[in-house]
Amino acid sequence: MTFHELITRCTEQGPERGTLFKQAWVDSCVANEDIKELFRLMLCPSIVYNIKKVPDYNPLNPRKVNTVDYDLIYDISLLLERDLRGKVLSDAVKYMDIVSTKELRQVLSWVLDRKNPAAIGKSIVNKTWPGLIRTQVYMGAVSGTQEHLERLPWDTGVNVQVKEDGMSVLVDYVEGKPQSIRTRQGNRIDQYIPKFFSRLPEVPYLTGIVHHELLVYDSEEQKYLDRQTGNGLINKAVKNGQPQPHVDNCIHSVILDIYTDDPQGERYNLLAEFVTPWSRRVLQATFYELSTARMYTQELIRGGAEGTVCKDPTKPFKDGKPWYCVKIKNEFEVELRVIGWKPHSKHSSKMGSLLCVSEDGILECSVGSGFSDVERCIDPTVYDSEIITVRANEVIKNKGSKKPSLYLPRFIEVRPEKTKADTYKQIKEQEEASKGV
Repeated sequence: MTFHELITRCTEQGPERGTLFKQAWVDSCVANEDIKELFRLMLCPSIVYNIKKVPDYNPLNPRKVNTVDYDLIYDISLLLERDLRGKVLSDAVKYMDIVSTKELRQVLSWVLDRKNPAAIGKSIVNKTWPGLIRTQVYMGAVSGTQEHLERLPWDTGVNVQVKEDGMSVLVDYVEGKPQSIRTRQGNRIDQYIPKFFSRLPEVPYLTGIVHHELLVYDSEEQKYLDRQTGNGLINKAVKNGQPQPHVDNCIHSVILDIYTDDPQGERYNLLAEFVTPWSRRVLQATFYELSTARMYTQELIRGGAEGTVCKDPTKPFKDGKPWYCVKIKNEFEVELRVIGWKPHSKHSSKMGSLLCVSEDGILECSVGSGFSDVERCIDPTVYDSEIITVRANEVIKNKGSKKPSLYLPRFIEVRPEKTKADTYKQIKEQEEASKGV
C-alpha cells in the first residue's frame, strides 16, 4: 500500500470513520518504511517548523516525472532538512527533481502543508511507530464556562494569575542548567534569541521544564509591545533563520509555571528562583469566591490585560488542558450577516466556516467554531444573508487584508427575527462595554 492509498482509503470511509479504524489502517503499514518516513516528514515539529507553507508553491505545476515514493521521500527530506527560508526556499521548490503524477503531487501537497484529509495525527502514528514523532508536554487551560469555573474549589481558595499576552515558550533544564528553548509544539528557537537564552539563570539540581511568556519591551514608550507586534518581531528572527540583536536585547519574560509533580501553590513559590532583571514571576492572587475573581479579571482587562487563569493550588502539573486550570477572558456578542461559506478542510461535504460581515461591510471575519455536527452537515446555503449571533474576545485587524476582524469568533445562534446586523461602530462599542461589566 502506498501513502496515497492509505490516506485515500481512510478518507473514503466518510464521517463515520473513527480513530480505531484509522489506527488499524496505519498498523497494517507498520513494515512500510516509505509510509513511516512520510509521516515523520509531515508531523515531526523539528522538521516542519523550518518550512511552514512554501511561498508561491503550486502542487499542480508539472515537474520532472519519477515513479516511486522513494524519490519523493528523498527530495522532500533534502528540502525540509536544509533549513531554508524565504526566496531560497521558494526557488528550491521550483527546481526540485520531484514527481509530476497526480497522486504523488497530492502526497507532496499533504506533506508540505502539514495536513491530510484523513486527519491522521501524532498519537496514531506514535502508536504504530513508538517515539517516531517528538511530542512536547504543555499545560494549557480550559475555556471559562460557568460549569468549568464552578467546579474549582472556591471554598478553600483558588489561585488566579494574570493571563499574559506574549509568546509562550518552554525552557528545558538538566541538572540546573538551561539546555534549550522550545515552542509549545516542541520547535527549538534558542539559537534565534541567544541573548535572552544567555540571561536564563542556573538553578541547582533542577531537571524539568519552566514555562515562560516572552514579551518585547519598547524602551522609548516604556511599555511592552502588543502580542501581534511583539510576537511578529520574534517570529521574524525565526523565519529568517538568524538572530535579530535589536529584538533579542528587548525580550523580557513572565515566568508562568514549572512542570513538576508539586502542588501548584508550591510550584509558584519555586518560580522565585528563576527571577532575573529580565524575567519576573507572574502576578498571582488567591480568591474564595468566583464573583470576586470575575471582578478582579475585569479590572485587569480594563487595564489592558487579556484575562486571567484560575488554578487549583493543590493540583500537580498535567500535560494537556486539565479541568483545574481555567481561563477567564473578555467576551462580547455581536450580530453579523452571512455572505458565504467555506467547506471543511477535512470533510469537503461539510460546512467548515461561514463568511460574515458587519452591516456597513467594514468588519469581516470567518466563523468556524461553535457549530454542532448536525449544523455542519446541513446545506450551508440556508445561512445565506441570515443574521447570526457571534461571540468573540476582541476586535483585531486581519493579517492579510488589514481590515477589522474578530479574534476567536464562535457561532451562537441564527437570529431570523433580525433584519440588520451590527455596524462596525456598534461592535466596537459592545467590545468596550464588555470590559466594564
